[in-house]
Amino acid sequence: MLKSTVKPTEIAIPKDQPSKARDARIKNWDRVAQIIGGDYPSRAAREGIQGTVYVQVVVAIDGRASSCSVKDSSGSKILDDAACNAVERFARFEPALNSYGNRITGTYLQRVSYKLQ
Repeated sequence: MLKSTVKPTEIAIPKDQPSKARDARIKNWDRVAQIIGGDYPSRAAREGIQGTVYVQVVVAIDGRASSCSVKDSSGSKILDDAACNAVERFARFEPALNSYGNRITGTYLQRVSYKLQ
């Protein structure tokens, strides 16, 4: 039986080249905020529920949200769910980059505030 062995190697970036690594960034927050503002969850509005939720989005290499989780709840499942749904559906991102400038899966944290007027 033949066995092949592959040794892991580290590829270092030359010291004279700066790293191109960066976190994922949102491209269209103004648009997403406008959609969220115009689509206040009706049950939350009827019940006078307001709050701020922090959501963490996993951003795929194509710049779309692949999942969303609540990192700090508004105290209302209605608002928390609405925030994740809106971000997953409407937000577009610039994906994270590794030190070579290649797209990688990354995360993005966003605050979403719901206020009745």
